[in-house]
Amino acid sequence: EKQTPDRFIFHSLLIFSSSSHHQHVFIICIPIIMKFSKVLTSTIFLIQLSSSTVRAAKKCSTWATEDCIGDIDIRYDPNASTNLVDLHPLYKEMQGLWVGTLTAYDDSNNVRTPKQSSPGPGRPENPYPQDSFLAFWNVSVSGSRFYQHDLYVYAPADSDFCAEELPPGSKNVLDDGLCGVNGYASAGEVFRASTHEKDEISRTVAGTGGYAFNPETTEGYGQPLDTQVFYGTALMRDTIMSSQTFVYDSDYKSMYVSTQAYAFSGLVGTLKYRGESMGTLERVNEKEYLERIEQAYNKNNVTQATRDQFIIPTPQGVCLAQPCPTEEVWAAADPTMTESPYKEQYKVKAGVIAGFTILGALLLIAAIILFYQNRIKQIKKKARTKFASRMAQSTRNIVRHDDSGATPAELIAAFDRIDSGETDGGDGLISRDEMWAYVSSGHEETLAKGKMTEKEFDVLFDSIDKDGSGKIDFSEFCAFIAELNREVELVE
Repeated sequence: EKQTPDRFIFHSLLIFSSSSHHQHVFIICIPIIMKFSKVLTSTIFLIQLSSSTVRAAKKCSTWATEDCIGDIDIRYDPNASTNLVDLHPLYKEMQGLWVGTLTAYDDSNNVRTPKQSSPGPGRPENPYPQDSFLAFWNVSVSGSRFYQHDLYVYAPADSDFCAEELPPGSKNVLDDGLCGVNGYASAGEVFRASTHEKDEISRTVAGTGGYAFNPETTEGYGQPLDTQVFYGTALMRDTIMSSQTFVYDSDYKSMYVSTQAYAFSGLVGTLKYRGESMGTLERVNEKEYLERIEQAYNKNNVTQATRDQFIIPTPQGVCLAQPCPTEEVWAAADPTMTESPYKEQYKVKAGVIAGFTILGALLLIAAIILFYQNRIKQIKKKARTKFASRMAQSTRNIVRHDDSGATPAELIAAFDRIDSGETDGGDGLISRDEMWAYVSSGHEETLAKGKMTEKEFDVLFDSIDKDGSGKIDFSEFCAFIAELNREVELVE
């Protein structure tokens, strides 16, 4: 853990070369070893790099990789559906055509009465009765998208309201109709999409008409609370909040609807109730849906110009009011058109990384050791050949190619010839200096052709000095001559 890979290799080989038979020749291999260690450093780096997150064509939960996050977290499962009906069964049951009657209440829970519409910013007041207005809802789901088209039809205002004096710029109707004569129709729509969270929540993408929605200033969502209750909400500029709650009966043929509005006021953001509309809607088929809309238009004398604003029935991709969301608007939220931030993490197991790193290191060490041993063998062979050549100059028959071997007298004479140093000659042991003096002497022609190097001499001496005493006794010398008779050809 504390060493770089090249130092690790160096120290490992240093342990191997610690014996006296190897330590001298090991020095000549250091540059080669360090060169190989650089290769290992790069190899280990690449292996470690592969342990980082891989989002390419690999698999998780294999023998080499960690378990898939998607097995425990649906957000990371690329095969998990973003279709709303797959995320919660209520989305399927909500779909259909719904007709009913709603009543609107003010912040004092009194039924809202008609109010003159004044000029200025904000949503205009409703100059029509709201004690019993008709609601026609068309709810559908397609894949990851949720569509809710709501149409409301109001009766004409009463004569007392129409008789009220109108301030400049104010109106008591919202279209080209006449107060007290013509009713009115308005629409509001909500468009939602599932999210990359792949839970039951659908985020509001757009809203039209009475449900006008600006994504830059408003956020909203819808969510099934259980199999029979759906809750939707919207928050605009942190000042106005609206919520819708749908409670379905057990067979999903009718639902209770409650829409509430709140406003935040004061420095501490006190939530103030602004009003509510509520009522019951029942499921109908398309034929009845269209007939009852036509009946409501006629009964309340809705102008033709107002009727013509709405396409009934409303297919997906068409809106009752504007602005209708474009595909560009959908593309910003629809999970089928955006890239998920939740990517499966394909991580190689730490044990696998460690295993391959160690295996690579061991293989490289083995290769270097083999190279090192082969190098020693080559040096040893050269040294023995040169030693045999030197001995052939003085004792021609001591190293033979046949099976006769050298006589004891020949061996003693050869040993004494080498054991002839100035300080320790004749002591029955050949020192390193005596051996070097011997192999360095001889005919000039022979030395010029193959003079023994110091590295070769070190290998030669260590291979003869079996006990590592630093001196060669007669038995070691005889054993070495026997090896030469087996390995080296007769050198003339």
